[in-house]
Amino acid sequence: MDDVVHLRPSDEIYAHALWTIQSLHTRPGVFIGPGDRLADADSLDAFFWLAYHFWAMIKDRGMELAEAIAAEEERRSYTKIGFPESFRQRHGASSPKETVQHVRECWASIGSRLGVDVNSAPDDSMYQTQIGAVNKAVNRSRRSREL
Repeated sequence: MDDVVHLRPSDEIYAHALWTIQSLHTRPGVFIGPGDRLADADSLDAFFWLAYHFWAMIKDRGMELAEAIAAEEERRSYTKIGFPESFRQRHGASSPKETVQHVRECWASIGSRLGVDVNSAPDDSMYQTQIGAVNKAVNRSRRSREL
């Protein structure tokens, strides 16, 4: 048994973290669906927090992330209960989609403070090779079952 742990290079790990953040900003529906359920904004908020936290740990920018979140909370006069719940408390008649959009705006502001390009589509090229390999393996498996 091989006890050696093989890790990806740090630049690949960083690229994946950035891809996740950009994907959340540009195509949140992949993560939460249409955004029309009450819990979707909470889920998106949690996904953003996890993605940015992972990114900040890789870049050793955890304190800057905490400061950017605090600045956004202060700018909006929010408490620490989270962006979705703070928005709901102020705008009780808001729809789930409006709350999702608000969460996206809050995290876009945080990303901008941190210098993250939140408006660009993520670079999917790093996944095309992996997706191609998975598809080939699935097709081989299907063919072998047919024989």
